[in-house]
Amino acid sequence: MLQKVNFRPGFNKQVTATGAEAQWTGGDYVRFRYGTPEKIGGWDQLGGDSLTGAGRALHQFDDNAGIKYAAIGTNRILYLYSGGQYYDIHPIDKTITGCDFSTTNTETAVTITFPSVHGMSEDDIVLLDTVTAPPGSGFTDADFEDKKFMATSIPTATTITVTMGSAATGTTANVGSARAQTYYTVGPPNEIGGFGYGTGQWSGTASGPATTTLVTTIASDMAVTTVVLTSSVAFPSSGTIRIGTEDIGFTANDIATGTLTGGPRADNGTTLALHTAGATITNITDYVGWGQSSTEEVTLEPGLWVLDNYGTTLIALIYNGKCF
Repeated sequence: MLQKVNFRPGFNKQVTATGAEAQWTGGDYVRFRYGTPEKIGGWDQLGGDSLTGAGRALHQFDDNAGIKYAAIGTNRILYLYSGGQYYDIHPIDKTITGCDFSTTNTETAVTITFPSVHGMSEDDIVLLDTVTAPPGSGFTDADFEDKKFMATSIPTATTITVTMGSAATGTTANVGSARAQTYYTVGPPNEIGGFGYGTGQWSGTASGPATTTLVTTIASDMAVTTVVLTSSVAFPSSGTIRIGTEDIGFTANDIATGTLTGGPRADNGTTLALHTAGATITNITDYVGWGQSSTEEVTLEPGLWVLDNYGTTLIALIYNGKCF
């Protein structure tokens, strides 16, 4: 049966939530009107500007003159808000002069070539100034001067591409000039998986590799490419196995008979050897050699900030990175 409960107006902070029968014990942004709670105000947008990146940290402080500040860290840019204005205070990683441009007619992508390694990643920010636009491209100095661009792609260690708001009206190659100030990398907007160099185990092994035993003896003869296992169920359809000190590749796995075939003997720079029945066979397909990238996945944390103030000085730390 439904029963109407009449709550008393106001907040009773003298008793526990359990003991405050038919009473309110706390709230936020609430007033009581005609005996019932009503929200007041609510949230309003702070300024009319859109910030670049995903907001990941907010810290408010004031100076000795009582001026209020709000530091806002996104995964791309560190901002400071004060007096109704947003200021870009992101730290500069590198300042590189002598950059030039390449354009392709009717395309919006512009390639910026650096005279040295830029160290940028995709979606990182670069600020251009002292610009001489590439003649014949249809772009003017003002299209680049004191403008921030996000790297659309990273073709090489010395080039990036950016996307313009309009297409080029001519094809140019490495003309024009500019100074580029690259922003420190903060990180991706969300937690993602990653793999590559350095993600595998030390010494190039893999966790829990499949093992079994050899059924028939293998002679130290390069012509022998058939390996019969006690069981090949846990082995992939192609890859590499290790017997003793020799690595042997295979391109086919007949699970019904436990037979591996089609691969080279003495793989990975090992030498031919005699292998007797009962020898241990290890699947080393996922092992990583020196100079090779790993397919093992790791978790990459999102771009985060830790913000605080020491007196009137803002301290901004890129999580697992540098402090400014």
